[in-house]
Amino acid sequence: MKRLALAVFWVLLVTIPHLRAQDETPTYRLHAPTPQEFIDGQPSLLLPPVDMMFDDYPCFTQVDHDLMNLLEAEFFFRYGDIMNAELLYTLYDSLDIYVSGDLGAGCSTLDNTWHPEVVRQWFQENPTDLDTVYDLHILTYEIGVESYDFTNDGQNEWLLYVTGGGRGYTSIWTAERDADAPGGYEIKEAVPYTVSDTNYADPHGGSSTVVNFRDLNADGLPEMVFLRYGIKAWPPTVIWYRSEFYVFGWRDDGFHILTSDLPSSLSDGPDPVIGGEFINLDDDPALELVYRERQKDNFWCFWSMKSIYDWDGVQYVKIEEYGDYDYYEDSVSCLIHQAEDAAWHWNDGTWEWENDYEAAIPFYEKAIAIHKQAREEVDRLGERALDRFHDTDQVGYAYERLILAYFTTGRDAEAYALLDELRAEVDRHPRYPIVQDGTIAAAMVEVPLEKVNAYNLCRVAYHYLDDNEFGAEGYRGIEGVGHILDKRGSPSWLSAGHHQSPNPLRGGCDISYMIDQLITGPAFYTGEPPATQLAALGIEIAQTFSADLNGDGQDEWLVWPDELVNPVLFASGGDIYRVSRPELNLAFTPEGDIHWLGDSFETRPMHEDTQLTTRSLPDGAGQALVMYVVAGEDPYYPGFFCEDAEGRFHAPGHVEFWQLQGGMLVRMLEIPLCEVRALDDLFPNDYEIHAWTEPPGDGYYGRSSVPAIYTWDATHTTYVSSFAEAEPTPVPTPDVETISPYGAHSQAIDALESGEFEDALAALDDVLSREDDIDPGDLLKFRYERALMVEALGREDEALAAYVALYTDAPESAWGILARLHLEPSEE
Repeated sequence: MKRLALAVFWVLLVTIPHLRAQDETPTYRLHAPTPQEFIDGQPSLLLPPVDMMFDDYPCFTQVDHDLMNLLEAEFFFRYGDIMNAELLYTLYDSLDIYVSGDLGAGCSTLDNTWHPEVVRQWFQENPTDLDTVYDLHILTYEIGVESYDFTNDGQNEWLLYVTGGGRGYTSIWTAERDADAPGGYEIKEAVPYTVSDTNYADPHGGSSTVVNFRDLNADGLPEMVFLRYGIKAWPPTVIWYRSEFYVFGWRDDGFHILTSDLPSSLSDGPDPVIGGEFINLDDDPALELVYRERQKDNFWCFWSMKSIYDWDGVQYVKIEEYGDYDYYEDSVSCLIHQAEDAAWHWNDGTWEWENDYEAAIPFYEKAIAIHKQAREEVDRLGERALDRFHDTDQVGYAYERLILAYFTTGRDAEAYALLDELRAEVDRHPRYPIVQDGTIAAAMVEVPLEKVNAYNLCRVAYHYLDDNEFGAEGYRGIEGVGHILDKRGSPSWLSAGHHQSPNPLRGGCDISYMIDQLITGPAFYTGEPPATQLAALGIEIAQTFSADLNGDGQDEWLVWPDELVNPVLFASGGDIYRVSRPELNLAFTPEGDIHWLGDSFETRPMHEDTQLTTRSLPDGAGQALVMYVVAGEDPYYPGFFCEDAEGRFHAPGHVEFWQLQGGMLVRMLEIPLCEVRALDDLFPNDYEIHAWTEPPGDGYYGRSSVPAIYTWDATHTTYVSSFAEAEPTPVPTPDVETISPYGAHSQAIDALESGEFEDALAALDDVLSREDDIDPGDLLKFRYERALMVEALGREDEALAAYVALYTDAPESAWGILARLHLEPSEE
């Protein structure tokens, strides 16, 4: 039916006489462009500027796919009766240029339906027996042919390995016999996850291979296992090799993937680093998948991990979160890997720093021992012997970590000895130095001997990373083990092309933990300023705040170290302060800048209006410490949401109230701010706060805050929120119109494709009658479609006037350029 409708459309268009437009200067008449004119006239402004950098070109948003689809549809309308594979390929190759531009693999917007359509057309023109061929050369496509019985019915189906297509296109399609299909075959669109503009089938980039074809799950049908690997480039400089493993099964209408969560892997070499085997591990007839991943961390440790997947009747699902580790190489790299793994712990889907230095020490010690063995061979055989120890340049990291681990676990004598050993290595073996420029180890050896202790060395690591940016290849181990030991093998952080500012609390040393250790032992007396007593311990101070929070006539103190960490609280109590570390999540720099401490030690600068103050509570309930926090340029800090006419947004600030209870600061209230008001403006009187609150409800998360009044509750000595009186919500009057303009447009396109041109025109007229509800860019498109419809219906004068008006109103738009294709100057 669709082909018939297109043919009718074509007959109507090509038989329309050339007409003059009245009262236009210049005057035009209708023109039926040839196929090549149509292709050559496609709007060139769809191409991105040649000099535009890749990172600045948002290719997914710049391509107008409605225009692409309309060009395709009009091409069939006009030239459907003379269509052949070469003509169709010319169209699609042209459209591919507009979609992808000159960006090649970087802009993955190729329409995967275009290429099979060309091959379907070619089969219709060139009857072929796929059982007798191993490869086909169709225009610019190179197609490898493999036969399989997907459905287990004794009849062959085929896999078609397709490369080329003029735009670096690669894919795997399926073909099955169909007497009713043009050419005798139904060419299915791509097997899932095999379409790519990456050269998986390029002999230099890798391949896509069937590694298994049999009934794996005892369902009576064969399954097909694909392993593909090849170059995945991200212009202009970074090249990775991606390996992917898939299990497919033929279900009714084609292949469906049966392994939904098998991880892919990136590596720096062309060989596949993943694979699997099917083994019967239980009593049921379905085989289990033992999946192996070969990983490499950014210490260059190569290691292997396996996971087990079981058939659940629908797909293969993981039954062991992480299987056994098959092996670690006995190398400096892998010993560092295992040391970091021991110090960090996997907990509920995240890596958490547990400060478990004791567990890590044996691995660091062995890594250094391997290094020393290599050095002995160098002394005996010469420096060329170190060529066999490619990872000894990483041993400086093992030294710095082990020194900190010794100090932290009370083994000070061993820490001092190891640091002396590190100092002695500075000038030894310049070709393979332990102490390399630009590392924490180099900073450690510069610490004066009189200041060498666990805290000062930890500060060196913290500030070294806080003050610098590093690529992961430039300094290994900088960004905590969350990237180093990523079990999913995410290597995007392993590339020198990425520069990630390391989190100093994770990548260097947990300075907050060190501060806790320093303040645990000594007593702090109220007769001396707390900042002075901390300074005596070697803790440098960034900021202090004092106020009498418990009404005993003595001030409490909050003292911030010069690292971005939570403060130390000194609560008065006789002659000795009670010392603690409240999680205020507010930190100061020595310059007075304020930062919010988010999850995972993330810090965000706050606006200069952020302040710390106190406020007297009603009924003599004492003083509250008040944090008035206003977000800086990046508002994504505490997780509150508000909502306005434009939709939900992050709250621009919040207020926290803290009280001193039993010598500890306890948060009594947290209020989101949906607009920035001065703190005093929130209090119309001492007993009320007019602000916002999170709406009530079980399982609240991420709901938009609503206006609320907080009233003082003397019984519980806190403010309690209730919803502010809201204006009654007006009941909307039912609208007679039940379909949007865009819904009506969809109906118009459906009618057009069915050949019901009168209905399509009526729907378009309905759309255009509601111009105020249409995006101006869409309005030009709808006008062009309407001009096509009246031309197809033989209303020549009206069509000519519509094209002329569109071209006159928007001559440089895509739609104006298209309208110009239908016009030619009149001879008069």
